[in-house]
Amino acid sequence: MNAQTLIPSQHLKAADFAQPRLLTISKVGMVEVGDDKKPALFFVETDQDVVLNKTNITTISEIYGDETDNWAGKKIVAFKARTEFQGKACDCIRVRAPKTATNMPTNTPPPPPPADLGIREEDLPF
Repeated sequence: MNAQTLIPSQHLKAADFAQPRLLTISKVGMVEVGDDKKPALFFVETDQDVVLNKTNITTISEIYGDETDNWAGKKIVAFKARTEFQGKACDCIRVRAPKTATNMPTNTPPPPPPADLGIREEDLPF
């Protein structure tokens, strides 16, 4: 058992993401972290939030636009990753778009026609 999972918190931590999780954003709000107020994502699936950093804000803005009010109801995948903080490697939470048909490019060319097998129409028995 990971010791970090034994410490209750209102915020999700990297240790909470042994596997990537699909989450639905309920809202973006401000939370107190120590003496500071920071932006955070709140979710439909859990009472815990994720404190947002510049990297995750930028990623979600690229997916859903800059207006955070429009993020409500949208889905993201949150997962554990590694980053460098104050010269040391540490775990962090990162987000990405879900892999859905709506995220696939629409200008994908159609598949090529089947190869010519040398069969003539007049040779077909029907």
